[in-house]
Amino acid sequence: MRSLIQLFVFQLLMFLCPGLSAQEILVPRGSVWQYLDDGTDQGTAWQKLSYNDSDWNEGQAQLGYGDGDEVTVTGYGSDSLKKNITTYFRHTFSVSDTTGFKGLYLHLLKDDGAVVYLNEKEVVRCDYMPTYEIAYGTAAWATAEGDEETSYFHQYDVPLDSLLIGENILAVEVHQRGISDPDMSFDLELEMHQGKTFLKQPYLVLTGSDDQMRINWQMAYPDTCIVKWGLDSTLSLGTETTYEYTEDHLHQCTIQDLQAGTKYYYQVYSARDTSGGSFVSAPTTDTEKLSFLVYGDTRTHPGTHNMVADAMVEHVEQYPWFQTVLMHSGDIVDDGDLEEHWDEQFFTPAMTGFNKLIAMNPFIPTYGNHEESGVLLRKYFPLPWLADSGFYFSFDYGPAHFVVLDVYIDYYEGTDQYAWIAEDLASSDKKWKFILAHRCGWSNGVHPDLADVKDYIQPLCEEHGVQIFFAGHNHNYARANANGVLHLTTGGGGAPLYSPYSTKENVVYSFTDYHFTAISIDGDSLNLKAIGSEGEILDDHTISHIIVSADEVMEELYEQGKHALYQSYPNPFTRSTQLRYSLAYDTRVELSVYNLGGQKVATLVNQTQSPGNYEVTWEGDSDAGEELAPGIYICRMRAEDYMGSIKVTIAE
Repeated sequence: MRSLIQLFVFQLLMFLCPGLSAQEILVPRGSVWQYLDDGTDQGTAWQKLSYNDSDWNEGQAQLGYGDGDEVTVTGYGSDSLKKNITTYFRHTFSVSDTTGFKGLYLHLLKDDGAVVYLNEKEVVRCDYMPTYEIAYGTAAWATAEGDEETSYFHQYDVPLDSLLIGENILAVEVHQRGISDPDMSFDLELEMHQGKTFLKQPYLVLTGSDDQMRINWQMAYPDTCIVKWGLDSTLSLGTETTYEYTEDHLHQCTIQDLQAGTKYYYQVYSARDTSGGSFVSAPTTDTEKLSFLVYGDTRTHPGTHNMVADAMVEHVEQYPWFQTVLMHSGDIVDDGDLEEHWDEQFFTPAMTGFNKLIAMNPFIPTYGNHEESGVLLRKYFPLPWLADSGFYFSFDYGPAHFVVLDVYIDYYEGTDQYAWIAEDLASSDKKWKFILAHRCGWSNGVHPDLADVKDYIQPLCEEHGVQIFFAGHNHNYARANANGVLHLTTGGGGAPLYSPYSTKENVVYSFTDYHFTAISIDGDSLNLKAIGSEGEILDDHTISHIIVSADEVMEELYEQGKHALYQSYPNPFTRSTQLRYSLAYDTRVELSVYNLGGQKVATLVNQTQSPGNYEVTWEGDSDAGEELAPGIYICRMRAEDYMGSIKVTIAE
């Protein structure tokens, strides 16, 4: 009853006092700015309100060059290979009253780096600029990419006392990464607000129990909140009052007794604001279908990360069965020990698409090297980690078993993590098994393959039927096939991209682009699609998982009096593949391999055998012991009147 009264009071306040969440735009996007693009060093005098800029150019934002979306095209000098590093911008505006307001939001679009001064005081230095004293020739240390160049506005907090009653001056210097950079962009918005409510919008976290979902959020001040949830917009199933459980105002609410595979809606209410989303509870344990999303390496470029997140939201809205879980392969922010990096690169309100995504799909990360000590990773994602000094755990979800592996603590034989993962995989009876880690055994980029994964984890994958090892670290996409186990690098979530090598051991396909990976399981078939930030399909690959019971096969064969040759596994393969066949009665068997020209290149079996199931390992060599070239081969089995054939592919 008390919580219902509180909720009524909160809603009444919001209705009677709409100004509680009001904002006032002081400098709108698309404003007219004075700008100087002649390549001269202006020192510091240009930052002053009294500075005479009457001889500067004037133009409406967006200002810049090279992208084709500018309202005003600025200059860069006479040599396109020696462009000016710095362009200056000034804008004056008036403020009559700040009563009732608590702070300022400055929204900045810049390519590449920028420093913003308000009334001669530096109020924003974007994280692409060095921390030391800035001069005219100082270059940005990183390049803006994707939406950051054209449409993404970073949000910064600016103290309200930076304003003056009367005339104010905004002065901005935009710096390029280099003198040959092809483009430059600038726009800005400044607004007064009456106080933050949510520092971090509500987002979803798994608890480890299929019938639960945890909602986490952070308030800007001490407050009591109300959470409501239900099967539709009436939110009539439950209500809970929450209180902060940390000094910096974190809240959480765990919704329990969920029905499997059911969509729920939720809303968090504070005295001044409200925010919410929806989720679909875990599927039944016997379901044959599951879809989920995987991506990673999102650090540094929040605008690009948000662009990829927008594409994922669009994918989920178009294909609702992807509203399940969101896997992340690590390196979430640039420095995981800095609260400001979580605020600016991950939880920022400017990332509207990403905030929507993690409010609808629970976020499941693995530990990456940029997570540093991992203290803040644990703080914001209280997953069922199994070790205080490491970040690993596992969970079942429908037909799949997921293992989250920590490759930054020991996992060789004899260590706690190795013993755990070996027992964990052996005890799982799920048809589909996946591992998520920051680095994998076979990748393609500037970072080398991880030898310990090859030596210790790969044998466990082969022994226990792990189909895919998801990873990141290299900021690109690579699909490698290691003896039937796919090592999938999906590191195109927003960090600066790495170019893959032209050839790499076991790598079948790779590309450099921002992307995410969509996985769809249907019975014995799994389809993976790498999807770009514009929704384009960049890779499309299907694998099969066929488990044939020997007793079932023999019973069927005896009933039908037939022999059978099954599809090899893995296929394609690099090291070896297993060819399986069954015999209904005593017979002479010939199992041979032919090239596409019809020439026999290898004889694997040529003898009389008894009824039963058989498996032959072929390592891709000829009868002469020579390694055959990559390509498609035909494996043919003859047994009296029976003749069966399958295609077998040796991967590059």
